[in-house]
Amino acid sequence: MTFRITHVVGTLRVNRKGNPKDVTTKKLKKGQIIAQQSNTNVVVLKWKDKRDLLMLSTKHVDTTTAITKRNQTINKPDMVIEYNQGKSFIDRSDQMTSYSTPLRRSLKWYRKVAFDILLGTSLTNALSLFCKVNNTKIKITDFKEQIILNLIKKDESLAPQVSDNHILQKINSPHRKCVSCYKKLELEFGRKKAQNKCVKVTTICIYCKVPTCMPCFFDTHSVSLKNKNHINKIFIIKYTFNVCK
Repeated sequence: MTFRITHVVGTLRVNRKGNPKDVTTKKLKKGQIIAQQSNTNVVVLKWKDKRDLLMLSTKHVDTTTAITKRNQTINKPDMVIEYNQGKSFIDRSDQMTSYSTPLRRSLKWYRKVAFDILLGTSLTNALSLFCKVNNTKIKITDFKEQIILNLIKKDESLAPQVSDNHILQKINSPHRKCVSCYKKLELEFGRKKAQNKCVKVTTICIYCKVPTCMPCFFDTHSVSLKNKNHINKIFIIKYTFNVCK
């Protein structure tokens, strides 16, 4: 990893196998530091603050930086400072993911992992990019709500169209599939099954120029009562035609 300029910084257990005994067993006073570096440039550092802290890094050495905290100046190792900065982003991500979490009790662990990645980590990353690109701030709960509303948004192509010019008319051309029925079947069963299940019709909306059956015509159009009675009279009494199942 070091050849790819990828470093590791983190805490280390005292009883970990391979730890240098000179570092782990050394008793320090508050503020003191002891470190040891291996042949592969891995540094193990021990620093005494309120308690002993054992760190491992492939990037840092035992250098320190003076930091003022609560009117006191202390020398903190650079390794600890950078570790705290990097860890803060992880803690922030976990905090935002915990809001309105989708995780529930389950005996199958992989479900929790999948939901946490898809509905937790991915949405948190998406929110971060959204706020950065749009230069705005939004709560993660509101962001999730907006995504859900857009996912369940009704297809405008199937919405009723208000006009008196929409008239259903019988045609003599070869039978064609009802467009609305085909879309519904395609969403439910897929394209191949929709092609087999969708029944062909001989009626078309002369305004939209789209083949459609009578039930779908009334579902997707808002026609006046006059036109509706006219259509029913023509197609129910005079003609027989196929209706999509």
